[in-house]
Amino acid sequence: MAIRNETRRGSRAERGWSAPSSLRRLSESASFRPNESQCASVGEHPCFTQAKTRTRRSLNPAKSACRGQAVHNLLSAPSRLIIVRVSMLTILFWNLAKRNLGTQVSALVFEHHVDILLLAESAVPPVYLLQLLNPPAAARYNFIPSRDSNIRPSKIQIFFGFGPEFISSRTDTGRATIREIRLPGRTHFLLCGVHLQSRSVWGETDQAFESSELNRTIREEERKAGHSRTIVVGDFNMNPFDLGVTCASGFNAVMTRQIALQGKRTLADRDHPFFFNPMWGLFGDGSARPGGTFFLPSPQYASIYWHMLDQVLIRPDLISEFDPSSLRILSEYSAGPLTAENGRPSVSDHLPILFKLNL
Repeated sequence: MAIRNETRRGSRAERGWSAPSSLRRLSESASFRPNESQCASVGEHPCFTQAKTRTRRSLNPAKSACRGQAVHNLLSAPSRLIIVRVSMLTILFWNLAKRNLGTQVSALVFEHHVDILLLAESAVPPVYLLQLLNPPAAARYNFIPSRDSNIRPSKIQIFFGFGPEFISSRTDTGRATIREIRLPGRTHFLLCGVHLQSRSVWGETDQAFESSELNRTIREEERKAGHSRTIVVGDFNMNPFDLGVTCASGFNAVMTRQIALQGKRTLADRDHPFFFNPMWGLFGDGSARPGGTFFLPSPQYASIYWHMLDQVLIRPDLISEFDPSSLRILSEYSAGPLTAENGRPSVSDHLPILFKLNL
């Protein structure tokens, strides 16, 4: 949730301070919702910043108001908690294929104003990537390892454009990490980043069994959180039609909102909640986009060539907050293409995926 270029002349608060402890205490309260006198709208800037005003110079609306947008009562109290809210939260996932792609990653983050960055097979040390993501005048991003990282290395790295006080580490299996995101004034949700085992190591049956195990882990974390507002994103090493993604005891992910919004299906007197899988809509050669996220021809008789290994799955309780028009497979960035002349991935063997939530 970055402050865009229009506000670079604003105060440090607008450029993204780390949240004070007082805000953390507020954020831990599920009932906290800022009222109109505490909030200011800043157009469509993908930002969420906060600070305590100590003097009138700390946030000057004459200098920081974004092109005609009203800023309501920002200076009416010297110690007021100021919350700047906008609608969209932008999430990017990319499997880097163990290549040193820090420059490309940081360029994508800035270009798309990414709020949550998930990486698999990253050869970029987090400390170095943080230096790229946090220029001195606009430090914003944090790398927050899981609480289990000392026990087992995580296959997923997650960088957040907000402070660690808004993120709770729930569990990490090595190939899946679950965090709860609790931004004040926004809908809380569970984020599960995955990098599941490749078909070159496990067969489809093995992947399906592992999907069932992960599904149980997700449902247990939903039970503990008291809600099922969950997003799973990453490299599944499966296609949307593979057994582990579609079977009831696996991710139980379906291709249409209509079916997903039924909530669940019942088999053998057991309920299996749905995920909605919007990646189906990106298959094939539509609008000159890539046919998938990963290209692999097969020497066997049957080959689909393009695979959709990188996916996002959304629980029914978050479908209304998902912006389907924002879901994209990225084939280029500001410095050039991410594909070769034949349209196949070239910078990494996977293409990144991007989407937004209207929380």
